Amino acid sequence: MEEWSDYATSTRMLAHIPHCAETAFYPFPVPTFSARVWDVTVIGNMNDFYYPHRVRLRELAWTVLRKRGYAVRVLRHPGYKRPVPLDTYVDASYARELSLSKVVLTCSGHQRAAFLKYVEVPMAGAVLGADIPDDRGFVRRTTLELPLHATDAELLGKIEHVLDHEEAWAAIAKPAHDLVRTYRTMDVYAQMFLQVCHAFFTRNTARIIWTPEVEA
Repeated sequence: MEEWSDYATSTRMLAHIPHCAETAFYPFPVPTFSARVWDVTVIGNMNDFYYPHRVRLRELAWTVLRKRGYAVRVLRHPGYKRPVPLDTYVDASYARELSLSKVVLTCSGHQRAAFLKYVEVPMAGAVLGADIPDDRGFVRRTTLELPLHATDAELLGKIEHVLDHEEAWAAIAKPAHDLVRTYRTMDVYAQMFLQVCHAFFTRNTARIIWTPEVEA
């Protein structure tokens, strides 16, 4: 089976630029733990074929955590059309809603992809609860891991622990926020794009995976 890297040749350069978020959309400094009105927010498309783990987390949040007294909501996915449907959020309004949540749940889908959500949530200062896509060291540093193979009790226990212990929440939320504001901004994306262009025109490489956070 061919890997994407197999397509790199002397005349074709492949580059990976990770998702980055626009910091101007996000409140800074971020709201404190006590200022966040929602304990749990679930985000993303809820198609159970493509995102079964996300649907599972939604059901646990809505049917269990909500009944245990936590403030839970599910944000409706806005889709990909403009103008966006009513009762949905995009851009700055979406960033503001994320910043009102302590824990935000989503998943990598059957693609096992580090979607933009994996940057947006920590950028808002919330704890991201999700599975870890394969070979994603940076994501592992910014996420409360909720593995696909975990039992319901294990998943609920990990979520409730950070909701019930502010210091445990902060131990994940603050370092993750600092990391994405340093290494996953649109300024960083632009720098990477320019480096890719330079590498292409100087023909000094055929493949780039840029991980500046490793170099820091």
